Amino acid sequence: MFWRILVPGVIGLAVFVLDTFTPLKGAIAVIYTSCIVLASAGGGRRRALLIGLLCALATAVAYLKQHGAEPIGDATVRFAVCLVAIAITTALCALNKVAENRERETSARYRSLFHTAGFPMWESDWSETLAILREAERLADGEDLERWLAERPEWLRRARRASELREMNEQAQRLFGSDRPQRVTGVGRTTFSVHGGDPAVAGSFVRLFRGATVVEFEADLLKPSGETVELIVRVTRLEADKPWTRILAVAVDVTARKEAQVKLDRALLELAHVSRLTTLGQLAAAIVHEVNQPLSAVITYGRSGLRWLAREASEAPETTRSLERGLANASRAAAVIARVRDIARKSAPRPEPIELGALIYETLRLLKREVHGRGVKVRVAGAHDAPVVQGDRVQIQQVLMNLIMNAAQAMEHVDTARRELTIGVSQRDGMAIVSVRDHGGGIADLDAKRIFEPFATTKAQGLGLGLSICRSIVEGHGGRIWAANLDEGAEVAFSLPTKAAEAGRAA
Repeated sequence: MFWRILVPGVIGLAVFVLDTFTPLKGAIAVIYTSCIVLASAGGGRRRALLIGLLCALATAVAYLKQHGAEPIGDATVRFAVCLVAIAITTALCALNKVAENRERETSARYRSLFHTAGFPMWESDWSETLAILREAERLADGEDLERWLAERPEWLRRARRASELREMNEQAQRLFGSDRPQRVTGVGRTTFSVHGGDPAVAGSFVRLFRGATVVEFEADLLKPSGETVELIVRVTRLEADKPWTRILAVAVDVTARKEAQVKLDRALLELAHVSRLTTLGQLAAAIVHEVNQPLSAVITYGRSGLRWLAREASEAPETTRSLERGLANASRAAAVIARVRDIARKSAPRPEPIELGALIYETLRLLKREVHGRGVKVRVAGAHDAPVVQGDRVQIQQVLMNLIMNAAQAMEHVDTARRELTIGVSQRDGMAIVSVRDHGGGIADLDAKRIFEPFATTKAQGLGLGLSICRSIVEGHGGRIWAANLDEGAEVAFSLPTKAAEAGRAA
Protein backbone atom coordinates (compact mmCIF):
# COMPACT_ATOMS: atom_id res chain seq x y z
CA MET A 1 0.00 0.00 0.00
CA PHE A 2 2.86 2.41 0.88
CA TRP A 3 4.66 2.01 -2.45
CA ARG A 4 1.45 2.87 -4.31
CA ILE A 5 1.69 6.36 -2.80
CA LEU A 6 5.48 6.72 -2.62
CA VAL A 7 6.29 5.86 -6.26
CA PRO A 8 3.69 8.20 -7.84
CA GLY A 9 4.74 10.91 -5.35
CA VAL A 10 8.41 10.65 -6.31
CA ILE A 11 7.57 10.72 -10.02
CA GLY A 12 5.22 13.67 -9.58
CA LEU A 13 7.80 15.65 -7.58
CA ALA A 14 10.50 15.00 -10.19
CA VAL A 15 8.18 16.12 -13.00
CA PHE A 16 7.22 19.27 -11.05
CA VAL A 17 10.88 20.20 -10.43
CA LEU A 18 11.87 19.64 -14.05
CA ASP A 19 8.86 21.49 -15.40
CA THR A 20 9.11 24.44 -12.96
CA PHE A 21 12.78 25.09 -12.30
CA THR A 22 14.60 23.97 -15.46
CA PRO A 23 14.64 25.57 -18.92
CA LEU A 24 13.67 22.30 -20.60
CA LYS A 25 11.09 22.72 -23.28
CA GLY A 26 8.42 20.14 -24.11
CA ALA A 27 5.23 18.74 -22.66
CA ILE A 28 6.98 17.31 -19.61
CA ALA A 29 3.74 17.53 -17.59
CA VAL A 30 2.25 14.71 -19.69
CA ILE A 31 4.24 12.36 -17.46
CA TYR A 32 1.76 13.27 -14.71
CA THR A 33 -0.64 10.80 -16.35
CA SER A 34 1.52 7.92 -15.13
CA CYS A 35 1.24 9.30 -11.59
CA ILE A 36 -2.56 9.35 -11.89
CA VAL A 37 -2.68 5.75 -13.15
CA LEU A 38 -0.29 4.43 -10.47
CA ALA A 39 -1.86 6.38 -7.60
CA SER A 40 -5.43 5.40 -8.45
CA ALA A 41 -4.59 1.68 -8.70
CA GLY A 42 -4.98 1.11 -4.97
CA GLY A 43 -7.81 3.56 -4.34
CA GLY A 44 -11.22 4.56 -5.49
CA ARG A 45 -12.79 7.10 -7.79
CA ARG A 46 -12.19 9.96 -5.37
CA ARG A 47 -8.44 9.34 -5.20
CA ALA A 48 -8.21 9.36 -8.98
CA LEU A 49 -10.04 12.71 -9.15
CA LEU A 50 -7.90 14.19 -6.36
CA ILE A 51 -4.60 13.12 -7.94
CA GLY A 52 -5.76 14.45 -11.31
CA LEU A 53 -6.62 17.81 -9.78
CA LEU A 54 -3.22 18.08 -8.02
CA CYS A 55 -1.40 17.24 -11.26
CA ALA A 56 -3.40 19.87 -13.14
CA LEU A 57 -2.57 22.48 -10.46
CA ALA A 58 1.13 21.54 -10.56
CA THR A 59 1.12 21.93 -14.35
CA ALA A 60 -0.54 25.36 -14.04
CA VAL A 61 1.99 26.55 -11.43
CA ALA A 62 4.91 25.49 -13.62
CA TYR A 63 3.44 27.23 -16.69
CA LEU A 64 2.78 30.49 -14.83
CA LYS A 65 6.29 30.55 -13.34
CA GLN A 66 8.07 29.74 -16.58
CA HIS A 67 5.82 31.43 -19.18
CA GLY A 68 3.32 33.57 -17.29
CA ALA A 69 4.69 36.87 -18.67
CA GLU A 70 5.09 35.62 -22.24
CA PRO A 71 2.48 36.08 -24.96
CA ILE A 72 0.42 33.05 -26.09
CA GLY A 73 2.62 30.72 -28.10
CA ASP A 74 4.08 27.24 -28.20
CA ALA A 75 4.30 27.03 -24.42
CA THR A 76 0.59 27.75 -24.11
CA VAL A 77 -0.23 24.96 -26.59
CA ARG A 78 1.97 22.50 -24.69
CA PHE A 79 0.24 23.60 -21.45
CA ALA A 80 -3.21 22.96 -22.97
CA VAL A 81 -2.15 19.56 -24.32
CA CYS A 82 -0.89 18.53 -20.89
CA LEU A 83 -4.13 19.63 -19.20
CA VAL A 84 -6.22 17.70 -21.73
CA ALA A 85 -4.08 14.57 -21.26
CA ILE A 86 -4.37 14.87 -17.46
CA ALA A 87 -8.14 15.39 -17.68
CA ILE A 88 -8.67 12.42 -20.00
CA THR A 89 -6.50 10.12 -17.87
CA THR A 90 -8.28 11.23 -14.71
CA ALA A 91 -11.71 10.62 -16.25
CA LEU A 92 -10.73 7.18 -17.54
CA CYS A 93 -9.28 6.17 -14.17
CA ALA A 94 -12.41 7.40 -12.37
CA LEU A 95 -14.71 5.51 -14.76
CA ASN A 96 -12.54 2.40 -14.44
CA LYS A 97 -12.87 2.61 -10.66
CA VAL A 98 -16.66 2.84 -10.98
CA ALA A 99 -16.67 -0.25 -13.20
CA GLU A 100 -14.35 -2.09 -10.81
CA ASN A 101 -16.60 -1.26 -7.87
CA ARG A 102 -19.67 -2.49 -9.73
CA GLU A 103 -17.89 -5.69 -10.75
CA ARG A 104 -16.73 -6.18 -7.17
CA GLU A 105 -20.28 -5.71 -5.87
CA THR A 106 -21.66 -8.09 -8.48
CA SER A 107 -19.02 -10.67 -7.62
CA ALA A 108 -19.71 -10.29 -3.90
CA ARG A 109 -23.42 -10.69 -4.52
CA TYR A 110 -22.77 -13.78 -6.65
CA ARG A 111 -20.52 -15.28 -3.98
CA SER A 112 -23.13 -14.55 -1.31
CA LEU A 113 -25.86 -16.23 -3.34
CA PHE A 114 -23.52 -19.11 -4.21
CA HIS A 115 -22.64 -19.90 -0.61
CA THR A 116 -26.01 -19.21 1.01
CA ALA A 117 -28.17 -21.07 -1.53
CA GLY A 118 -30.26 -23.86 -0.06
CA PHE A 119 -29.33 -26.29 -2.83
CA PRO A 120 -26.00 -27.75 -4.06
CA MET A 121 -23.96 -25.51 -6.40
CA TRP A 122 -20.43 -25.92 -7.67
CA GLU A 123 -18.23 -24.13 -10.20
CA SER A 124 -15.77 -25.95 -12.46
CA ASP A 125 -13.20 -25.31 -15.16
CA TRP A 126 -14.07 -27.23 -18.33
CA SER A 127 -11.45 -25.74 -20.62
CA GLU A 128 -9.75 -29.15 -21.02
CA THR A 129 -13.13 -30.70 -21.78
CA LEU A 130 -13.62 -28.11 -24.54
CA ALA A 131 -10.21 -29.00 -26.01
CA ILE A 132 -11.18 -32.70 -26.04
CA LEU A 133 -14.48 -31.93 -27.78
CA ARG A 134 -12.68 -29.85 -30.41
CA GLU A 135 -10.30 -32.73 -31.05
CA ALA A 136 -13.24 -35.13 -31.26
CA GLU A 137 -14.97 -32.88 -33.81
CA ARG A 138 -11.82 -32.87 -35.92
CA LEU A 139 -11.59 -36.67 -35.82
CA ALA A 140 -15.32 -37.06 -36.53
CA ASP A 141 -14.61 -35.35 -39.88
CA GLY A 142 -18.17 -34.22 -40.61
CA GLU A 143 -19.90 -37.14 -38.89
CA ASP A 144 -22.59 -36.32 -36.33
CA LEU A 145 -20.54 -35.46 -33.23
CA GLU A 146 -23.17 -36.59 -30.73
CA ARG A 147 -23.40 -40.06 -32.26
CA TRP A 148 -19.62 -40.21 -32.69
CA LEU A 149 -19.10 -39.57 -28.97
CA ALA A 150 -21.88 -41.93 -27.88
CA GLU A 151 -20.21 -44.74 -29.83
CA ARG A 152 -16.82 -44.07 -28.19
CA PRO A 153 -17.15 -44.37 -24.40
CA GLU A 154 -13.42 -43.75 -23.89
CA TRP A 155 -13.76 -40.22 -25.31
CA LEU A 156 -16.73 -39.53 -23.08
CA ARG A 157 -14.77 -40.72 -20.06
CA ARG A 158 -11.92 -38.37 -20.99
CA ALA A 159 -14.30 -35.46 -21.41
CA ARG A 160 -16.12 -36.22 -18.14
CA ARG A 161 -12.90 -36.42 -16.13
CA ALA A 162 -11.09 -33.49 -17.76
CA SER A 163 -12.78 -30.76 -15.74
CA GLU A 164 -11.53 -29.43 -12.43
CA LEU A 165 -13.65 -28.23 -9.56
CA ARG A 166 -12.98 -24.66 -8.46
CA GLU A 167 -15.45 -24.13 -5.68
CA MET A 168 -18.51 -25.70 -4.06
CA ASN A 169 -20.97 -24.41 -1.51
CA GLU A 170 -21.86 -26.08 1.77
CA GLN A 171 -24.85 -27.92 0.33
CA ALA A 172 -22.68 -29.41 -2.42
CA GLN A 173 -20.12 -30.49 0.18
CA ARG A 174 -22.85 -32.37 2.02
CA LEU A 175 -24.09 -33.89 -1.22
CA PHE A 176 -20.64 -35.14 -2.30
CA GLY A 177 -19.49 -35.92 1.23
CA SER A 178 -16.36 -33.81 0.70
CA ASP A 179 -15.17 -30.43 2.02
CA ARG A 180 -12.30 -29.81 -0.38
CA PRO A 181 -11.99 -29.30 -4.15
CA GLN A 182 -11.02 -32.35 -6.14
CA ARG A 183 -11.04 -33.36 -9.77
CA VAL A 184 -14.74 -33.70 -10.45
CA THR A 185 -17.23 -32.22 -12.87
CA GLY A 186 -20.90 -31.43 -12.79
CA VAL A 187 -21.50 -34.05 -15.48
CA GLY A 188 -18.43 -36.15 -15.12
CA ARG A 189 -18.04 -37.10 -11.49
CA THR A 190 -17.47 -40.83 -11.53
CA THR A 191 -20.31 -41.37 -9.02
CA PHE A 192 -22.75 -39.69 -11.42
CA SER A 193 -24.96 -41.93 -13.52
CA VAL A 194 -26.83 -39.81 -16.05
CA HIS A 195 -30.30 -41.08 -17.01
CA GLY A 196 -30.09 -42.25 -20.60
CA GLY A 197 -26.44 -43.34 -20.34
CA ASP A 198 -23.71 -42.34 -22.80
CA PRO A 199 -26.08 -40.91 -25.45
CA ALA A 200 -27.52 -38.47 -22.90
CA VAL A 201 -24.03 -37.40 -21.75
CA ALA A 202 -22.88 -36.94 -25.34
CA GLY A 203 -26.00 -34.91 -26.10
CA SER A 204 -25.36 -32.58 -23.15
CA PHE A 205 -21.75 -31.98 -24.17
CA VAL A 206 -22.62 -31.37 -27.82
CA ARG A 207 -25.43 -28.92 -26.99
CA LEU A 208 -22.97 -26.84 -24.94
CA PHE A 209 -20.35 -27.21 -27.66
CA ARG A 210 -22.81 -25.94 -30.29
CA GLY A 211 -23.53 -22.76 -28.34
CA ALA A 212 -26.17 -23.60 -25.75
CA THR A 213 -25.57 -21.78 -22.47
CA VAL A 214 -27.72 -24.13 -20.35
CA VAL A 215 -28.30 -27.89 -20.36
CA GLU A 216 -30.39 -29.91 -17.93
CA PHE A 217 -30.49 -33.64 -17.25
CA GLU A 218 -31.47 -36.20 -14.63
CA ALA A 219 -28.80 -38.21 -12.84
CA ASP A 220 -28.24 -40.61 -9.95
CA LEU A 221 -25.45 -39.87 -7.49
CA LEU A 222 -23.88 -42.63 -5.41
CA LYS A 223 -22.82 -40.97 -2.15
CA PRO A 224 -19.81 -42.19 -0.13
CA SER A 225 -22.29 -43.59 2.41
CA GLY A 226 -23.68 -45.92 -0.27
CA GLU A 227 -26.95 -44.01 -0.57
CA THR A 228 -28.24 -43.27 -4.07
CA VAL A 229 -29.72 -39.81 -4.63
CA GLU A 230 -31.81 -38.82 -7.65
CA LEU A 231 -30.93 -35.36 -8.97
CA ILE A 232 -31.91 -32.86 -11.62
CA VAL A 233 -28.66 -31.11 -12.65
CA ARG A 234 -28.59 -27.79 -14.52
CA VAL A 235 -25.26 -26.82 -16.10
CA THR A 236 -24.67 -23.17 -17.17
CA ARG A 237 -21.76 -21.59 -19.05
CA LEU A 238 -20.82 -18.31 -17.35
CA GLU A 239 -19.08 -15.37 -19.05
CA ALA A 240 -15.30 -15.61 -18.68
CA ASP A 241 -12.09 -14.40 -20.33
CA LYS A 242 -11.47 -17.90 -21.69
CA PRO A 243 -14.34 -20.13 -22.86
CA TRP A 244 -15.57 -22.90 -20.56
CA THR A 245 -13.38 -21.82 -17.65
CA ARG A 246 -16.44 -21.03 -15.53
CA ILE A 247 -19.14 -23.70 -15.59
CA LEU A 248 -21.82 -23.45 -12.89
CA ALA A 249 -23.73 -26.59 -11.93
CA VAL A 250 -26.87 -26.55 -9.78
CA ALA A 251 -28.45 -29.75 -8.46
CA VAL A 252 -31.91 -30.37 -7.03
CA ASP A 253 -32.51 -33.52 -4.98
CA VAL A 254 -35.74 -35.06 -6.27
CA THR A 255 -35.43 -38.39 -4.43
CA ALA A 256 -38.25 -37.60 -2.03
CA ARG A 257 -40.39 -36.22 -4.85
CA LYS A 258 -39.87 -39.35 -6.95
CA GLU A 259 -40.71 -41.61 -3.99
CA ALA A 260 -43.81 -39.54 -3.27
CA GLN A 261 -44.84 -39.81 -6.93
CA VAL A 262 -44.40 -43.59 -6.86
CA LYS A 263 -46.51 -43.80 -3.70
CA LEU A 264 -49.13 -41.53 -5.23
CA ASP A 265 -49.30 -43.64 -8.39
CA ARG A 266 -49.62 -46.76 -6.28
CA ALA A 267 -52.34 -45.16 -4.16
CA LEU A 268 -54.26 -44.10 -7.26
CA LEU A 269 -53.99 -47.62 -8.67
CA GLU A 270 -55.23 -49.11 -5.41
CA LEU A 271 -58.04 -46.54 -5.29
CA ALA A 272 -59.13 -47.62 -8.77
CA HIS A 273 -59.03 -51.26 -7.63
CA VAL A 274 -61.03 -50.37 -4.50
CA SER A 275 -63.62 -48.62 -6.64
CA ARG A 276 -63.98 -51.70 -8.84
CA LEU A 277 -64.00 -53.93 -5.76
CA THR A 278 -66.80 -51.86 -4.20
CA THR A 279 -68.89 -52.37 -7.29
CA LEU A 280 -67.99 -56.07 -7.22
CA GLY A 281 -68.93 -56.20 -3.52
CA GLN A 282 -72.38 -54.79 -4.24
CA LEU A 283 -72.81 -57.40 -6.94
CA ALA A 284 -71.55 -60.11 -4.59
CA ALA A 285 -74.13 -59.12 -1.96
CA ALA A 286 -76.87 -59.56 -4.53
CA ILE A 287 -75.40 -62.91 -5.61
CA VAL A 288 -75.25 -64.07 -1.97
CA HIS A 289 -78.92 -63.32 -1.56
CA GLU A 290 -79.82 -65.19 -4.72
CA VAL A 291 -77.49 -68.18 -4.22
CA ASN A 292 -78.42 -68.89 -0.61
CA GLN A 293 -81.84 -70.35 -1.45
CA PRO A 294 -80.60 -72.69 -4.22
CA LEU A 295 -77.89 -73.97 -1.89
CA SER A 296 -80.46 -74.67 0.81
CA ALA A 297 -82.50 -76.53 -1.77
CA VAL A 298 -79.44 -78.55 -2.87
CA ILE A 299 -78.77 -79.56 0.75
CA THR A 300 -82.42 -80.47 1.32
CA TYR A 301 -82.61 -82.57 -1.85
CA GLY A 302 -79.29 -84.23 -1.03
CA ARG A 303 -80.44 -85.27 2.42
CA SER A 304 -83.71 -86.52 1.00
CA GLY A 305 -81.77 -88.53 -1.57
CA LEU A 306 -79.67 -90.12 1.18
CA ARG A 307 -82.78 -91.14 3.07
CA TRP A 308 -84.31 -92.69 -0.07
CA LEU A 309 -81.12 -94.57 -0.82
CA ALA A 310 -80.94 -95.90 2.74
CA ARG A 311 -84.53 -97.07 2.51
CA GLU A 312 -84.74 -98.40 -1.05
CA ALA A 313 -81.17 -98.89 -2.41
CA SER A 314 -78.85 -99.56 0.48
CA GLU A 315 -76.67 -101.70 -1.79
CA ALA A 316 -75.35 -98.54 -3.60
CA PRO A 317 -72.53 -97.30 -1.28
CA GLU A 318 -70.68 -95.33 -3.98
CA THR A 319 -73.79 -93.29 -4.73
CA THR A 320 -74.21 -92.66 -1.02
CA ARG A 321 -70.59 -91.47 -0.65
CA SER A 322 -70.99 -89.17 -3.67
CA LEU A 323 -74.10 -87.61 -2.19
CA GLU A 324 -72.42 -87.24 1.20
CA ARG A 325 -69.45 -85.47 -0.36
CA GLY A 326 -71.74 -83.24 -2.39
CA LEU A 327 -73.65 -82.37 0.78
CA ALA A 328 -70.39 -81.57 2.59
CA ASN A 329 -69.30 -79.20 -0.15
CA ALA A 330 -72.74 -77.62 -0.36
CA SER A 331 -72.77 -77.13 3.42
CA ARG A 332 -69.37 -75.52 3.28
CA ALA A 333 -70.50 -73.24 0.43
CA ALA A 334 -73.53 -72.28 2.52
CA ALA A 335 -71.22 -71.46 5.45
CA VAL A 336 -69.04 -69.28 3.23
CA ILE A 337 -72.15 -67.53 1.90
CA ALA A 338 -73.29 -66.95 5.49
CA ARG A 339 -69.89 -65.40 6.36
CA VAL A 340 -70.07 -63.12 3.33
CA ARG A 341 -73.52 -62.01 4.45
CA ASP A 342 -72.19 -61.41 7.97
CA ILE A 343 -69.34 -59.29 6.57
CA ALA A 344 -71.85 -57.24 4.59
CA ARG A 345 -73.81 -56.77 7.80
CA LYS A 346 -70.59 -56.05 9.77
CA SER A 347 -71.27 -59.05 12.01
CA ALA A 348 -68.55 -60.18 14.40
CA PRO A 349 -66.61 -63.44 13.76
CA ARG A 350 -67.83 -66.60 15.48
CA PRO A 351 -64.94 -67.84 17.67
CA GLU A 352 -64.88 -71.47 18.71
CA PRO A 353 -62.22 -74.01 19.69
CA ILE A 354 -60.54 -75.34 16.56
CA GLU A 355 -58.37 -78.45 16.37
CA LEU A 356 -55.81 -77.40 13.78
CA GLY A 357 -54.87 -80.95 12.81
CA ALA A 358 -58.46 -81.94 12.09
CA LEU A 359 -59.06 -78.69 10.21
CA ILE A 360 -56.00 -79.27 8.01
CA TYR A 361 -57.10 -82.80 7.05
CA GLU A 362 -60.65 -81.61 6.43
CA THR A 363 -59.34 -78.85 4.16
CA LEU A 364 -57.15 -81.31 2.26
CA ARG A 365 -60.17 -83.57 1.69
CA LEU A 366 -62.09 -80.60 0.23
CA LEU A 367 -59.17 -79.75 -2.07
CA LYS A 368 -58.24 -83.33 -2.92
CA ARG A 369 -59.41 -83.16 -6.54
CA GLU A 370 -57.73 -79.78 -7.24
CA VAL A 371 -54.43 -80.73 -5.58
CA HIS A 372 -54.12 -84.28 -6.93
CA GLY A 373 -55.31 -83.11 -10.34
CA ARG A 374 -52.15 -80.98 -10.53
CA GLY A 375 -49.96 -83.96 -9.69
CA VAL A 376 -49.01 -82.55 -6.27
CA LYS A 377 -48.07 -84.85 -3.41
CA VAL A 378 -49.02 -83.57 0.05
CA ARG A 379 -47.10 -84.29 3.22
CA VAL A 380 -48.35 -83.19 6.64
CA ALA A 381 -46.01 -82.91 9.64
CA GLY A 382 -47.02 -82.33 13.25
CA ALA A 383 -50.78 -82.30 12.66
CA HIS A 384 -51.49 -85.08 15.17
CA ASP A 385 -49.93 -83.05 17.99
CA ALA A 386 -51.36 -79.74 16.78
CA PRO A 387 -52.67 -77.43 19.50
CA VAL A 388 -56.22 -76.10 19.78
CA VAL A 389 -56.77 -72.49 18.79
CA GLN A 390 -59.70 -70.15 19.31
CA GLY A 391 -61.17 -68.55 16.20
CA ASP A 392 -63.67 -68.53 13.38
CA ARG A 393 -63.47 -71.96 11.80
CA VAL A 394 -64.60 -70.91 8.33
CA GLN A 395 -62.16 -67.98 8.19
CA ILE A 396 -59.16 -70.05 9.33
CA GLN A 397 -60.09 -72.74 6.82
CA GLN A 398 -60.24 -70.04 4.14
CA VAL A 399 -56.64 -69.08 4.97
CA LEU A 400 -55.52 -72.71 4.71
CA MET A 401 -57.30 -73.23 1.39
CA ASN A 402 -55.77 -70.08 -0.08
CA LEU A 403 -52.21 -71.00 0.95
CA ILE A 404 -52.55 -74.62 -0.21
CA MET A 405 -53.96 -73.63 -3.61
CA ASN A 406 -51.25 -70.96 -4.05
CA ALA A 407 -48.57 -73.54 -3.29
CA ALA A 408 -50.10 -76.07 -5.71
CA GLN A 409 -50.35 -73.45 -8.47
CA ALA A 410 -46.73 -72.38 -7.87
CA MET A 411 -45.55 -75.86 -8.96
CA GLU A 412 -47.41 -76.00 -12.28
CA HIS A 413 -44.19 -75.56 -14.28
CA VAL A 414 -42.09 -77.90 -12.11
CA ASP A 415 -41.28 -81.52 -12.94
CA THR A 416 -43.97 -83.84 -11.62
CA ALA A 417 -41.45 -85.72 -9.46
CA ARG A 418 -40.66 -82.52 -7.54
CA ARG A 419 -44.25 -81.40 -6.96
CA GLU A 420 -44.39 -81.89 -3.23
CA LEU A 421 -46.33 -79.69 -0.82
CA THR A 422 -45.48 -79.82 2.88
CA ILE A 423 -47.81 -78.56 5.63
CA GLY A 424 -46.14 -78.24 9.01
CA VAL A 425 -47.66 -77.50 12.42
CA SER A 426 -45.62 -76.50 15.47
CA GLN A 427 -46.00 -74.55 18.67
CA ARG A 428 -43.76 -71.85 20.17
CA ASP A 429 -44.27 -69.24 22.89
CA GLY A 430 -48.02 -69.81 23.14
CA MET A 431 -48.51 -69.56 19.38
CA ALA A 432 -49.53 -72.28 16.97
CA ILE A 433 -47.53 -71.99 13.73
CA VAL A 434 -48.78 -73.43 10.44
CA SER A 435 -46.42 -73.41 7.44
CA VAL A 436 -47.12 -74.30 3.80
CA ARG A 437 -44.00 -75.06 1.75
CA ASP A 438 -43.76 -75.73 -1.98
CA HIS A 439 -41.00 -76.63 -4.44
CA GLY A 440 -41.88 -74.02 -7.06
CA GLY A 441 -39.94 -71.06 -8.43
CA GLY A 442 -40.15 -68.95 -5.28
CA ILE A 443 -41.59 -65.47 -4.81
CA ALA A 444 -40.47 -63.44 -7.80
CA ASP A 445 -40.81 -59.75 -8.76
CA LEU A 446 -42.32 -58.74 -5.45
CA ASP A 447 -40.90 -58.24 -1.98
CA ALA A 448 -41.87 -60.97 0.50
CA LYS A 449 -43.59 -58.32 2.63
CA ARG A 450 -45.41 -56.57 -0.20
CA ILE A 451 -47.22 -59.71 -1.37
CA PHE A 452 -49.61 -59.27 1.56
CA GLU A 453 -50.59 -55.77 0.42
CA PRO A 454 -53.90 -55.35 -1.45
CA PHE A 455 -53.65 -55.90 -5.24
CA ALA A 456 -50.02 -57.08 -5.06
CA THR A 457 -49.68 -60.33 -7.00
CA THR A 458 -47.09 -62.45 -8.80
CA LYS A 459 -49.71 -64.20 -10.94
CA ALA A 460 -50.41 -63.01 -14.46
CA GLN A 461 -54.18 -63.32 -13.92
CA GLY A 462 -54.24 -62.68 -10.15
CA LEU A 463 -56.20 -59.93 -8.42
CA GLY A 464 -53.80 -59.66 -5.49
CA LEU A 465 -56.54 -60.02 -2.87
CA GLY A 466 -56.13 -63.59 -1.55
CA LEU A 467 -53.03 -63.05 0.61
CA SER A 468 -54.28 -59.62 1.68
CA ILE A 469 -57.48 -61.22 2.96
CA CYS A 470 -55.44 -63.95 4.67
CA ARG A 471 -53.38 -61.32 6.47
CA SER A 472 -56.53 -59.51 7.62
CA ILE A 473 -58.01 -62.77 8.97
CA VAL A 474 -54.83 -63.86 10.74
CA GLU A 475 -54.13 -60.45 12.27
CA GLY A 476 -57.78 -60.22 13.29
CA HIS A 477 -57.23 -63.42 15.29
CA GLY A 478 -54.17 -61.97 17.04
CA GLY A 479 -51.55 -63.68 14.88
CA ARG A 480 -49.27 -62.73 12.02
CA ILE A 481 -48.39 -64.06 8.56
CA TRP A 482 -45.08 -64.03 6.68
CA ALA A 483 -43.36 -65.45 3.61
CA ALA A 484 -39.82 -66.32 2.57
CA ASN A 485 -37.95 -67.81 -0.37
CA LEU A 486 -36.13 -71.08 0.29
CA ASP A 487 -33.26 -72.78 -1.54
CA GLU A 488 -35.97 -74.54 -3.53
CA GLY A 489 -39.43 -73.00 -3.58
CA ALA A 490 -41.06 -70.75 -1.00
CA GLU A 491 -42.77 -70.96 2.37
CA VAL A 492 -45.75 -69.02 3.69
CA ALA A 493 -46.54 -69.40 7.39
CA PHE A 494 -48.93 -67.90 9.91
CA SER A 495 -49.29 -68.01 13.65
CA LEU A 496 -52.36 -68.05 15.90
CA PRO A 497 -52.65 -67.86 19.68
CA THR A 498 -53.42 -71.24 21.23
CA LYS A 499 -56.56 -71.67 23.30
CA ALA A 500 -54.40 -72.09 26.43
CA ALA A 501 -52.62 -68.83 25.75
CA GLU A 502 -55.94 -67.06 25.15
CA ALA A 503 -57.27 -68.43 28.43
CA GLY A 504 -54.12 -67.28 30.22
CA ARG A 505 -54.45 -63.75 28.89
CA ALA A 506 -58.15 -63.68 29.81
CA ALA A 507 -57.31 -64.80 33.37
